[in-house]
Amino acid sequence: MYSMYFNKWWIPVIPEKIAMKINGNNKTVNLINNGEVNVIKPTGLTDIEFDLLIPNIKYPFVPHGPGGFKSAYFHLEKLERFKKQKKPFTWTVYRELPSGKKLFSTSMLVTLEDYTIKEDVKEGFDVIASVKLKQYVKYGVKKVKLVTNSDGTISVKKSGSRANVSSPSESLPTTHKVAANDTIWSLAKYYYNDGLKYSPIWHANEDKLKNPEDLVVGTVLTIPKTE
Repeated sequence: MYSMYFNKWWIPVIPEKIAMKINGNNKTVNLINNGEVNVIKPTGLTDIEFDLLIPNIKYPFVPHGPGGFKSAYFHLEKLERFKKQKKPFTWTVYRELPSGKKLFSTSMLVTLEDYTIKEDVKEGFDVIASVKLKQYVKYGVKKVKLVTNSDGTISVKKSGSRANVSSPSESLPTTHKVAANDTIWSLAKYYYNDGLKYSPIWHANEDKLKNPEDLVVGTVLTIPKTE
């Protein structure tokens, strides 16, 4: 069974196909002897495409999420909001076997690049939304200060050094009591400095969380240390 989320927005019908293109930035250079070499560059941003079936009717095969069945209008409004907010969000896909055994999950920050709404007589009263996402990578500018030395040379002085966040602090608490606005991603960001490192928290609390979204206020979660 698969399930998909845009942040906390649950997608009622999982797409039949999900295409993820991991783009390359390698560059081919022509040599003076007419030969070629391939200059290897870091991978580019991932492109994601899929078609969403957005039902207007309560079909037996459509599971009902929190709050019960929602019409297509509700979901189309969600898409419009993600497009207009001009902010990245977390796109997540969970995979598990019918037996309940968890397979791998995909979770990444993305932006909603384009979506096309289609209404076709073959789909009855339902709506198809063709969605294009692009991976989002956070970036920032590091400030430096130019200092003139006594000998007339100029050196660069960093305005500050980044904290080492490669491993959690030894004082990392072992439990966390869920508050009203907590999400599993916000907890991972707080404790591990990376919202995408939510898996250790999820797997350490599988007896309390069927899905990572099932955070109930007041629940005490185990916060494991990571390498």
